[in-house]
Amino acid sequence: MKTPLRTLLVILALAISSQGFATIYTVTVSNYQFTPANVNAQVGDTIQWVWVNGSHTTTSGTIPAGAAAWDEPISSSSSTYSYVITEAGTYNYHCTPHAPDMAGTITATGSTTGVSTVPQASGMALYPNPATDMLHVSLGKMNSATASIVITDMTGRVVLQQSADVTKGTDIATKALPAGRYAIRVQAGAETLTGSFIITR
Repeated sequence: MKTPLRTLLVILALAISSQGFATIYTVTVSNYQFTPANVNAQVGDTIQWVWVNGSHTTTSGTIPAGAAAWDEPISSSSSTYSYVITEAGTYNYHCTPHAPDMAGTITATGSTTGVSTVPQASGMALYPNPATDMLHVSLGKMNSATASIVITDMTGRVVLQQSADVTKGTDIATKALPAGRYAIRVQAGAETLTGSFIITR
């Protein structure tokens, strides 16, 4: 009886460890360009536009079916905007006042059916995933005593922020959040971990 269970656990661990980390790509916004103008990303990754100078927008044009459109200011008073990639395909976007010269493209690959998890070896584990009312975040391998956790929905909107004891981890109440995919970012000192999870109802 022990051998099949052990085999199942090994297969599960390999499946989890084979999944990639979510990545945050930074695109700087200045007069009159997005840098880099072209980003190659994976489903589950985050694009973060960061203001340098001028008054601009990041505004979606043609995007994959099922992806959320966006139209956000990027200026001294609204200096960042984050967007989580949910669908594979090409995302064309522009700055409304400076189009068509100021434009960018995101090319996303990957599957929308898998759940991106962070392997335990990286220092963070999320479970259960998919979650319903509660998500446990384990952070046992980070070097700082406390961490800050930020959860965003697929449009990049922050839906929850809280601190966590790194040695104990933390439970996040997800009951009030609608079903869907979410991105999680954990910051502890100079260390940053990112991942994603799904809430089901």
